[in-house]
Amino acid sequence: MSRHDYLGVGWTIGQWLSLGAVIAAGWLYDVPDGAHEVSLLGGCIMTVSFFIAAAGFSGLGKNLSPWPRPHSTNRLVTHGIYRWIRHPLYLSLIVFSLGWTAWRQSLAAAVCLVVLVWVLRRKSAHEENHLIDLHPQYREYQKSTGGFFPRWRSAKAPE
Repeated sequence: MSRHDYLGVGWTIGQWLSLGAVIAAGWLYDVPDGAHEVSLLGGCIMTVSFFIAAAGFSGLGKNLSPWPRPHSTNRLVTHGIYRWIRHPLYLSLIVFSLGWTAWRQSLAAAVCLVVLVWVLRRKSAHEENHLIDLHPQYREYQKSTGGFFPRWRSAKAPE
């Protein structure tokens, strides 16, 4: 296993530990009598995250992998939600965590969410280095497509 493979495993472990920390912090350090409107908003945000995840899973199909290094048979996906964002599954984790934090009204979960976002940004950068090596057209895709959020002015997928 190369250094890059170990690093990818590390980022993946960090992703799941950070997500677990968000959930645990929200569970343990919530505001039991917080504003019901904020909790309702959090529930709605979490629901949106499931739609984002479903679109991401659907678009990837057989290309799905928990690891940043894509399979050697990986095909570059630029349709569906991937037409607008390169990392919808990471975005779904962020949106879910934001909703959970609001639902539980937990400052501790919000701090853990910041760590999760940092880990996912680093993991996605690591993953994109592999995708650039595997797909020469990936750099053009990067320029025209947002990472976690759409680039509305230039949402056209590469040919």
